[in-house]
Amino acid sequence: TVHYRNARYGRYGSLQPRGVAMLLTAAQSQIFNPKGLVSDADLASLPADYHAILAPSSMSRVMLCPASAQASLRCPIQPQSVPAYRGSLLHEFVVDMYLNKTKIDGYLGNYTHATDGIEYKVTVDDMEQVKECVRHLMLLERTYGKENIWLEQSGSLAAFGIPFIHGTADVVVRVGKTLFIIDWKFGTGVQVFVHEHGTPNPQLMNYALMHMGNVEEVNLRIVQPPHFYDETTTITADELRAWFKDYFRPV
Repeated sequence: TVHYRNARYGRYGSLQPRGVAMLLTAAQSQIFNPKGLVSDADLASLPADYHAILAPSSMSRVMLCPASAQASLRCPIQPQSVPAYRGSLLHEFVVDMYLNKTKIDGYLGNYTHATDGIEYKVTVDDMEQVKECVRHLMLLERTYGKENIWLEQSGSLAAFGIPFIHGTADVVVRVGKTLFIIDWKFGTGVQVFVHEHGTPNPQLMNYALMHMGNVEEVNLRIVQPPHFYDETTTITADELRAWFKDYFRPV
Protein backbone atom coordinates (compact mmCIF):
# COMPACT_ATOMS: atom_id res chain seq x y z
CA THR A 1 0.00 0.00 0.00
CA VAL A 2 1.28 3.44 -0.94
CA HIS A 3 0.24 6.26 1.36
CA TYR A 4 -0.54 9.64 -0.10
CA ARG A 5 -1.86 13.01 1.07
CA ASN A 6 -4.67 14.69 -0.80
CA ALA A 7 -3.45 18.28 -0.60
CA ARG A 8 -6.77 19.81 -1.67
CA TYR A 9 -8.82 18.10 1.01
CA GLY A 10 -6.20 17.75 3.71
CA ARG A 11 -6.79 14.04 4.39
CA TYR A 12 -4.60 10.99 4.26
CA GLY A 13 -5.51 7.84 2.35
CA SER A 14 -3.99 4.85 0.62
CA LEU A 15 -3.41 3.97 -2.99
CA GLN A 16 -3.66 0.42 -4.22
CA PRO A 17 -0.97 -0.19 -6.86
CA ARG A 18 -2.56 -1.11 -10.17
CA GLY A 19 -0.64 -4.38 -10.42
CA VAL A 20 -1.99 -5.54 -7.05
CA ALA A 21 -5.65 -4.54 -7.26
CA MET A 22 -7.13 -2.00 -9.64
CA LEU A 23 -10.66 -2.27 -8.30
CA LEU A 24 -11.74 -2.73 -4.71
CA THR A 25 -13.46 -5.98 -3.83
CA ALA A 26 -17.03 -5.89 -2.54
CA ALA A 27 -15.76 -6.34 1.01
CA GLN A 28 -13.27 -3.51 0.67
CA SER A 29 -15.93 -1.26 -0.82
CA GLN A 30 -18.07 -1.77 2.26
CA ILE A 31 -15.15 -0.71 4.44
CA PHE A 32 -14.25 2.42 2.48
CA ASN A 33 -17.68 3.14 1.07
CA PRO A 34 -20.33 1.81 3.47
CA LYS A 35 -23.18 3.80 1.93
CA GLY A 36 -22.54 2.60 -1.59
CA LEU A 37 -21.49 4.48 -4.68
CA VAL A 38 -22.59 8.04 -5.25
CA SER A 39 -25.60 8.16 -7.56
CA ASP A 40 -25.83 10.33 -10.67
CA ALA A 41 -28.44 12.43 -8.87
CA ASP A 42 -26.10 12.97 -5.92
CA LEU A 43 -23.28 13.99 -8.26
CA ALA A 44 -25.54 16.43 -10.09
CA SER A 45 -26.46 18.13 -6.81
CA LEU A 46 -22.88 18.60 -5.58
CA PRO A 47 -21.48 22.12 -5.22
CA ALA A 48 -19.36 23.26 -8.17
CA ASP A 49 -16.20 23.11 -6.05
CA TYR A 50 -16.55 19.34 -5.75
CA HIS A 51 -15.86 18.98 -9.47
CA ALA A 52 -12.21 18.43 -8.54
CA ILE A 53 -13.07 15.03 -7.04
CA LEU A 54 -13.74 13.58 -10.48
CA ALA A 55 -11.85 16.09 -12.59
CA PRO A 56 -9.35 14.78 -15.17
CA SER A 57 -6.52 16.11 -12.98
CA SER A 58 -7.69 13.77 -10.18
CA MET A 59 -7.95 10.66 -12.32
CA SER A 60 -4.49 9.31 -11.55
CA ARG A 61 -5.56 8.96 -7.92
CA VAL A 62 -9.07 7.75 -8.70
CA MET A 63 -7.79 5.08 -11.10
CA LEU A 64 -5.49 3.71 -8.41
CA CYS A 65 -8.02 3.99 -5.57
CA PRO A 66 -11.64 4.35 -6.76
CA ALA A 67 -12.94 4.60 -3.19
CA SER A 68 -10.99 7.84 -2.71
CA ALA A 69 -13.62 9.71 -4.75
CA GLN A 70 -16.39 8.73 -2.33
CA ALA A 71 -14.14 9.44 0.66
CA SER A 72 -13.44 12.94 -0.65
CA LEU A 73 -17.14 13.78 -0.38
CA ARG A 74 -16.80 13.68 3.40
CA CYS A 75 -13.87 16.11 3.43
CA PRO A 76 -14.25 19.89 3.75
CA ILE A 77 -13.32 22.03 0.78
CA GLN A 78 -10.00 23.75 1.42
CA PRO A 79 -9.05 27.24 0.22
CA GLN A 80 -6.88 27.41 -2.86
CA SER A 81 -3.17 27.08 -2.09
CA VAL A 82 -0.48 29.52 -3.20
CA PRO A 83 1.11 26.97 -5.62
CA ALA A 84 -2.31 26.30 -7.17
CA TYR A 85 -2.95 30.04 -7.55
CA ARG A 86 0.47 30.47 -9.13
CA GLY A 87 -0.29 27.69 -11.59
CA SER A 88 -3.62 29.27 -12.54
CA LEU A 89 -1.97 32.64 -13.11
CA LEU A 90 0.77 31.22 -15.31
CA HIS A 91 -1.74 29.27 -17.38
CA GLU A 92 -3.66 32.50 -17.99
CA PHE A 93 -0.45 34.32 -18.91
CA VAL A 94 0.47 31.70 -21.51
CA VAL A 95 -2.78 32.36 -23.38
CA ASP A 96 -2.51 36.14 -23.02
CA MET A 97 1.14 36.33 -24.07
CA TYR A 98 0.53 34.10 -27.09
CA LEU A 99 -2.52 36.03 -28.29
CA ASN A 100 -1.46 39.57 -27.40
CA LYS A 101 2.34 39.34 -27.58
CA THR A 102 2.67 41.15 -24.24
CA LYS A 103 6.24 41.48 -22.93
CA ILE A 104 7.36 39.95 -19.63
CA ASP A 105 7.37 43.29 -17.79
CA GLY A 106 3.62 43.54 -18.29
CA TYR A 107 3.02 40.59 -15.95
CA LEU A 108 5.50 41.13 -13.13
CA GLY A 109 4.24 42.16 -9.71
CA ASN A 110 1.77 41.19 -7.00
CA TYR A 111 -1.55 39.45 -7.64
CA THR A 112 -4.38 38.71 -5.22
CA HIS A 113 -6.95 35.95 -5.62
CA ALA A 114 -10.42 37.54 -5.79
CA THR A 115 -12.10 34.91 -3.58
CA ASP A 116 -9.50 33.46 -1.21
CA GLY A 117 -7.35 36.57 -0.82
CA ILE A 118 -4.16 34.65 -1.63
CA GLU A 119 -1.26 36.81 -2.73
CA TYR A 120 1.51 35.86 -5.11
CA LYS A 121 4.35 37.87 -6.63
CA VAL A 122 5.05 36.91 -10.23
CA THR A 123 8.78 36.81 -10.93
CA VAL A 124 10.97 36.91 -14.02
CA ASP A 125 11.64 33.19 -13.53
CA ASP A 126 7.88 32.51 -13.60
CA MET A 127 7.56 34.40 -16.85
CA GLU A 128 10.51 32.61 -18.43
CA GLN A 129 8.55 29.40 -17.88
CA VAL A 130 5.52 31.01 -19.49
CA LYS A 131 7.66 32.10 -22.45
CA GLU A 132 8.83 28.51 -22.90
CA CYS A 133 5.21 27.40 -23.35
CA VAL A 134 4.51 30.30 -25.73
CA ARG A 135 7.51 29.24 -27.83
CA HIS A 136 5.95 25.79 -28.15
CA LEU A 137 2.70 27.39 -29.29
CA MET A 138 4.49 29.49 -31.88
CA LEU A 139 6.17 26.36 -33.27
CA LEU A 140 2.80 24.60 -33.41
CA GLU A 141 1.37 27.59 -35.25
CA ARG A 142 4.15 27.55 -37.85
CA THR A 143 3.79 23.78 -38.28
CA TYR A 144 0.02 23.27 -38.29
CA GLY A 145 -1.51 26.73 -38.68
CA LYS A 146 -3.13 28.95 -36.06
CA GLU A 147 -6.59 27.94 -37.28
CA ASN A 148 -5.99 24.39 -36.01
CA ILE A 149 -4.97 25.41 -32.47
CA TRP A 150 -7.52 25.79 -29.66
CA LEU A 151 -6.58 27.02 -26.19
CA GLU A 152 -8.37 26.33 -22.90
CA GLN A 153 -10.88 23.98 -24.49
CA SER A 154 -13.62 22.73 -22.16
CA GLY A 155 -15.22 19.35 -22.67
CA SER A 156 -16.91 16.43 -20.94
CA LEU A 157 -17.37 12.70 -21.28
CA ALA A 158 -21.10 13.09 -21.96
CA ALA A 159 -20.65 11.32 -25.31
CA PHE A 160 -19.38 8.32 -23.34
CA GLY A 161 -22.22 8.39 -20.83
CA ILE A 162 -20.32 10.19 -18.03
CA PRO A 163 -21.38 13.86 -18.23
CA PHE A 164 -20.24 14.70 -14.69
CA ILE A 165 -16.59 14.24 -15.69
CA HIS A 166 -15.52 17.43 -17.40
CA GLY A 167 -12.45 19.59 -17.65
CA THR A 168 -10.40 22.04 -19.69
CA ALA A 169 -7.47 21.06 -21.89
CA ASP A 170 -4.69 23.63 -22.15
CA VAL A 171 -4.05 23.03 -25.85
CA VAL A 172 -5.97 21.03 -28.46
CA VAL A 173 -4.63 20.72 -31.99
CA ARG A 174 -6.52 18.85 -34.68
CA VAL A 175 -4.96 18.24 -38.09
CA GLY A 176 -6.80 15.83 -40.37
CA LYS A 177 -7.13 12.51 -38.53
CA THR A 178 -4.57 13.44 -35.86
CA LEU A 179 -5.29 14.95 -32.45
CA PHE A 180 -2.74 16.65 -30.19
CA ILE A 181 -3.41 17.21 -26.48
CA ILE A 182 -0.88 19.36 -24.62
CA ASP A 183 -0.86 20.09 -20.90
CA TRP A 184 1.30 22.73 -19.21
CA LYS A 185 2.64 21.90 -15.75
CA PHE A 186 4.22 24.63 -13.63
CA GLY A 187 4.71 22.71 -10.37
CA THR A 188 8.23 22.99 -9.00
CA GLY A 189 7.91 20.02 -6.65
CA VAL A 190 6.32 16.87 -8.03
CA GLN A 191 7.21 16.05 -11.61
CA VAL A 192 4.34 14.81 -13.79
CA PHE A 193 5.07 12.27 -16.49
CA VAL A 194 3.30 11.47 -19.73
CA HIS A 195 3.30 7.80 -18.68
CA GLU A 196 2.06 6.55 -15.30
CA HIS A 197 2.18 2.92 -14.17
CA GLY A 198 2.76 1.69 -17.69
CA THR A 199 -0.09 3.60 -19.36
CA PRO A 200 -0.45 7.14 -20.73
CA ASN A 201 -1.34 9.82 -18.18
CA PRO A 202 -5.08 9.45 -17.29
CA GLN A 203 -5.61 13.22 -17.25
CA LEU A 204 -4.49 13.53 -20.86
CA MET A 205 -6.43 10.41 -21.85
CA ASN A 206 -9.57 12.07 -20.46
CA TYR A 207 -8.95 15.22 -22.48
CA ALA A 208 -8.36 13.14 -25.60
CA LEU A 209 -11.68 11.36 -25.12
CA MET A 210 -13.45 14.70 -24.74
CA HIS A 211 -12.04 16.06 -28.00
CA MET A 212 -11.26 13.02 -30.14
CA GLY A 213 -14.08 13.20 -32.69
CA ASN A 214 -13.25 11.21 -35.83
CA VAL A 215 -9.49 10.85 -35.43
CA GLU A 216 -7.18 7.90 -35.90
CA GLU A 217 -4.05 9.02 -34.02
CA VAL A 218 -3.71 10.78 -30.66
CA ASN A 219 -0.57 12.55 -29.42
CA LEU A 220 -0.39 13.27 -25.70
CA ARG A 221 2.21 15.73 -24.46
CA ILE A 222 3.24 17.22 -21.12
CA VAL A 223 5.49 20.26 -20.87
CA GLN A 224 6.75 21.07 -17.36
CA PRO A 225 9.28 23.93 -17.62
CA PRO A 226 10.44 23.88 -13.95
CA HIS A 227 11.73 20.34 -14.52
CA PHE A 228 12.88 20.93 -18.12
CA TYR A 229 10.47 18.17 -19.07
CA ASP A 230 8.82 17.80 -22.47
CA GLU A 231 7.62 14.40 -23.61
CA THR A 232 5.04 13.07 -26.04
CA THR A 233 3.46 9.66 -26.42
CA THR A 234 1.36 8.53 -29.36
CA ILE A 235 -1.55 6.08 -29.32
CA THR A 236 -4.25 5.12 -31.78
CA ALA A 237 -7.89 6.06 -31.37
CA ASP A 238 -8.70 2.36 -31.01
CA GLU A 239 -6.23 2.06 -28.13
CA LEU A 240 -7.83 5.07 -26.46
CA ARG A 241 -11.31 3.55 -26.77
CA ALA A 242 -10.04 0.21 -25.45
CA TRP A 243 -8.48 1.94 -22.43
CA PHE A 244 -11.78 3.65 -21.72
CA LYS A 245 -13.77 0.42 -22.02
CA ASP A 246 -11.43 -1.93 -20.18
CA TYR A 247 -9.91 0.30 -17.51
CA PHE A 248 -11.50 3.69 -17.09
CA ARG A 249 -15.21 2.92 -17.38
CA PRO A 250 -15.13 0.10 -14.76
CA VAL A 251 -13.42 2.44 -12.27
